[in-house]
Amino acid sequence: MNPVSAVINIFIPVIILLGLSSEDRLGVVPALLLAIGIPAVSGVVQLARERKTDASAILGIISVLLTGVIGVFELNTRLFALKEAAIPIGFAIVLIASNATKYPISTLLIDMVQRRDRVVAALVDDHQKRDYREHVEATGRVWAGIMALSGVLKWILASLVVTSPAGTEAFNHELAFYELVQLPTTFTLTGVLILSLIWYIVTGTANITGLEPGEILRGGARTERVARRLAPIARFYERTPLG
Repeated sequence: MNPVSAVINIFIPVIILLGLSSEDRLGVVPALLLAIGIPAVSGVVQLARERKTDASAILGIISVLLTGVIGVFELNTRLFALKEAAIPIGFAIVLIASNATKYPISTLLIDMVQRRDRVVAALVDDHQKRDYREHVEATGRVWAGIMALSGVLKWILASLVVTSPAGTEAFNHELAFYELVQLPTTFTLTGVLILSLIWYIVTGTANITGLEPGEILRGGARTERVARRLAPIARFYERTPLG
């Protein structure tokens, strides 16, 4: 998450929820609607500007809107924890299911981090192409495992932090605290795992094609030096059933 995205999606909503939820200011529901409206509108504008499908952006918008539904209609607070877990776990299921199709979703991540033209040119025989397809599917399984873990962590964290009835000032404050607590916990762990997955993708492709990681990675040698630091975690993926 870049700094601008963090400000729009986390820090501004947190400030609104903590500072404007009292009845002598905006009030509970208006503050909640404003807090969720800013990241939701930002996400829609980003999708419209880029004119392409971005699964993470769409899931983020859906998640924000569902939070609003829970708060505005004062639904059971437990639904918030279930919602937080359901979105990443649901995405994990879709990732696994897509492995059986001609175009696995993991290809999107792979093409984002690799120079696709060089990789395709290096796949010269059927054996390499078959190994590469297996590598793509393994990447999907690992990515799904990371998302499932993220869902479980989000459920635990949300269950512990967000406990007050929806539609109350305490609920808004707990939502804000939950977003802040996610930064050093769920977001950080998931981010490290995704970065290590990128190194796993590149080293697997390098083994199949004979290319050097620096030739494959977008960003070249500089990106390789950063990604190489995550090699121990990436090797763990190779030893697990997911990989």
